[in-house]
Amino acid sequence: NYGLSDEVDTVTGLRTEAVLTRQLNEYISEGRRGALLKVNLDQFSHISVMYGAAFGDKVLNCVAQLLINIVHDNSNVYKLSGVREIYEKIEDAMENNVEVEGKKIPLRISAGAVYIEPYMTDSNAVRSRLTYAVNHSRYEHHGELVIFNDEMGGKDNQHQFELIALIHQCATSNF
Repeated sequence: NYGLSDEVDTVTGLRTEAVLTRQLNEYISEGRRGALLKVNLDQFSHISVMYGAAFGDKVLNCVAQLLINIVHDNSNVYKLSGVREIYEKIEDAMENNVEVEGKKIPLRISAGAVYIEPYMTDSNAVRSRLTYAVNHSRYEHHGELVIFNDEMGGKDNQHQFELIALIHQCATSNF
């Protein structure tokens, strides 16, 4: 299995982050349009603490299989309504269909999405926007799907990020 673990997660059977990064870079370099959806299992650590890590791995595997079944016939590119529809299916599946060792595990999720546009040239920026949207979903929108748009990262936020970067630079240098 040497090299396979770099491509496929051993617990879930899903492709790894390294594969995502490579495919996202290819997608961006081709100037293709699409959407990227990230789903977060809220408070998953509580399941691992209550039932143990092995049980938590089984829950992750069950979740992965549900996700595979939901999106298997869809392409990697979705319209806005497509992303929302898929998120609603995922949300419903997590609330009602995760069963491990005879225990029904209702999961709460949060999710963010970002549209990949031809002008985007940096996969790290796309992934940062995606993480930003997921965090907004989790902490400010109670699990509702948040789709990142350029207004979310508008001038006020851009200025704030620049100030934080400047403060960090000053704190880490020897003035």
